Amino acid sequence: MSKHIYLILIILVFGLTAQSQTLSAYIKAGDKEFEKRNYFSALHQYKKAIEKNARIESLQYKYAESCRLSRDYKEAARWYKKVYANKSGKFPLSRYWYADMMKYQGKYSKATKAYKRFYKNNKKETELKTYLLIAKHQAEVCDSLSVSIDEDNDVVIRHYDTLINSDYGDFSPFEVDSGLLYYTSYRQFGKKTDKVFRSRIIKSIQKDNVYFSSVLDTLFYDNNYHYSLSPGRTPKEVFLSKCPIKASETKCEIFVAKLDDGKISNVSKLKGGINLSGYDSRHPFFTVFDRQGFMLFSSDRPNGFGKMDIWYCLMSDSLTFDNCQNAGDKINSLTDDVTPFYYAADTTLYFSSKWHDSFGGFDIFKSVGDFKEWAKPVNMGLPINSSYDDLYYSFNHETRNAWFVSNRSGSLSWNGKTCCNDIYGYKMTVSRNDSIREQRKIEEHQKHLEELGDKLELLTPLELYFDNDLPNPRSLDTVTTANIDTLLLNYLARRNDYYSFYLGGVDSAKLAYENLNIVSFFKEVENSRKNLNRFTIILEELLKSGKKIQLNLQSYSSPLNTVTYNDKLAKRRVSSLLNYLKAYNDSVFIPYIKSGKLIINYTVFGEQKASHNISDNITDKRNSVYSPDASRERRISIQAVEIE
Repeated sequence: MSKHIYLILIILVFGLTAQSQTLSAYIKAGDKEFEKRNYFSALHQYKKAIEKNARIESLQYKYAESCRLSRDYKEAARWYKKVYANKSGKFPLSRYWYADMMKYQGKYSKATKAYKRFYKNNKKETELKTYLLIAKHQAEVCDSLSVSIDEDNDVVIRHYDTLINSDYGDFSPFEVDSGLLYYTSYRQFGKKTDKVFRSRIIKSIQKDNVYFSSVLDTLFYDNNYHYSLSPGRTPKEVFLSKCPIKASETKCEIFVAKLDDGKISNVSKLKGGINLSGYDSRHPFFTVFDRQGFMLFSSDRPNGFGKMDIWYCLMSDSLTFDNCQNAGDKINSLTDDVTPFYYAADTTLYFSSKWHDSFGGFDIFKSVGDFKEWAKPVNMGLPINSSYDDLYYSFNHETRNAWFVSNRSGSLSWNGKTCCNDIYGYKMTVSRNDSIREQRKIEEHQKHLEELGDKLELLTPLELYFDNDLPNPRSLDTVTTANIDTLLLNYLARRNDYYSFYLGGVDSAKLAYENLNIVSFFKEVENSRKNLNRFTIILEELLKSGKKIQLNLQSYSSPLNTVTYNDKLAKRRVSSLLNYLKAYNDSVFIPYIKSGKLIINYTVFGEQKASHNISDNITDKRNSVYSPDASRERRISIQAVEIE
């Protein structure tokens, strides 16, 4: 062999070895990324390997899998078809996934044939039992869909393009008030040169049909996690789920947080059985039905029907959720059932599922039910649903704005395909039944407000009592930083001191009577504190409903000390009640006070109205300080309530 030919052979051998090593390296890199669930990165590596050698069946299947999980349905279908065309039988699920990809693209006739062929070829394979059951169901659904699908022409879907959406992922929208939307976005925040993607919660305010967005501020963010937000029990509370972006030992968990002025704070994990160790808990939605609090969520915990199921837990006390139950087999299926939203007024559950009569991927369904029984889910139909994924349905009944998320054709995408979710919406139509129901609701609400007004007035006059010379003893101030609720608690804590001073030395014949007298007084103090709490709860609800309310107060003191001193003491007592109202429930009353919706008038009587039989002798503390008669003079009275 000549040296020239030998040199050529050496070059060819080394070239083939280098090519083989590069092919192997791409496959290994793809496997590593796939294992970490970085499907886009895996796709990129497998594609490079395919370019080197497109005939390796296992590589074809891996590439198809990464395309499917990256939501490139057309490319995935192409390569699944290549795999099952090999007829090796090594990858029996290739035809099943091909059928799925056809359904996602709305090619129902081809999907029907592929599902049926998969079932026929593998019906004796016990390890494929779940896939066979799903394929049989999907073949029936696709067969019916291939005939016709009705579309609601009254529903006009709006794609919010770059007003809200990005090229990557936007999801979990909910509207609080008209023009105020919260949602989660996964994109590049900060410098684009960093190429770091983060999940952040966005607050978006609409003005003149333009949305102005800002990231909610919180120290809770961790760049390794996704976040999904949902409404809380009050406007200043939210629930959220936190899920790992990449595969890890951690699972999704549900939290509660305070939301105020564009900031999330006081984040804490929900108590009870809702966060089950080792399993995902995500997509929280809180509702009240039949005076019971329910937290709906999605979970893969044991004793479900498929993968992710809809579950709910009962709120046993404040933010503790136990007695968790599966929503049942009418809602849940062999596949994923997620993103619950419940509208209590219509007793209707909305959720997304790949089962039932889905057009392809996740569809939005609704089911009437009361947490005991559920009706058969109904597909929301076109154009709300599509052959792609449609999830996170919610609406604001006041504005009639409905929201959902989809990766349907036309969604913004960094790769020009259907990789990523965008936010969509539409204006809900008003049917005759809705109008009748709305009128009934208005009438019922008005009746409820009238009943609340009656209850508020029945609580007056509301007498609130004070310990001697409190607040701010021996002071000439007319204002205080003290809060009447704290003063009442401290007063009740001193009841044994009062018993001892007042009952000490009492004649045995009068002891039973005097004991009953002073015990009854402190029962009045205890009840007055409870009634103050009831009063403020009703007051808040009436103000939120738009009522204008005027409170008329009177403040008194016992005759101990001078008239001038007692007048100032009476004013301090008024001040303590005002402090209580201003601090109540995160200062909920302050905007009403500033706007004139809540007017507080007061009259200071000091000792002017005190009984002449009350002792003003400082040396006779039993009668001037500790007696029930003297104690009853130290009070504020919410004398009257006027409601417009």
